[in-house]
Amino acid sequence: MLKLATPRLELIAATAAVARAAVSDRDALARLLSARVPASWPHELLADNLEAFARRIEADPALEGWLPWYWVTREDRTLIGNGGFGAVPAEDGSGKIGYALIAEHEGRGFATEAVAAILEWAFSHPALSRVVADTYPELSRSIRVLQKNGFRYAGPGRGERVIRYELTRGAWLAAVS
Repeated sequence: MLKLATPRLELIAATAAVARAAVSDRDALARLLSARVPASWPHELLADNLEAFARRIEADPALEGWLPWYWVTREDRTLIGNGGFGAVPAEDGSGKIGYALIAEHEGRGFATEAVAAILEWAFSHPALSRVVADTYPELSRSIRVLQKNGFRYAGPGRGERVIRYELTRGAWLAAVS
């Protein structure tokens, strides 16, 4: 199982078993993550995508790391959110990141910390040269997570009212060095 560690979090990449448990078996998910799964999980923005993630990683285990990472607090082993890419990098070197944190853990820097770790992992792959993120203008906390990780406003995104932020490998390298 692929894992990343940050000062306060352990990020666990979805395997086929983890992704399937996230869809239909909270007890199995808790066992696989060695974590408590709170009643507020999954975030409403994520719930509709769980089945698709499970089917995709069951069909192609090479997607491990490019689909969701499950975020578990190191202090009390609680699942608080997840995020990652929707696919391996595209032919043009781009990838799209998304994330969701359950409400009771917002505003404490967890998403910023998790996104930074995922970006570090992702940019270690030469095929990735640019990351985009779509959000809504009223999601100021989400925008702040992106900004703290070096993303810059890139204009309208796909969909009504959607805005896009972008981070290139060069900008990321400049920010972390």
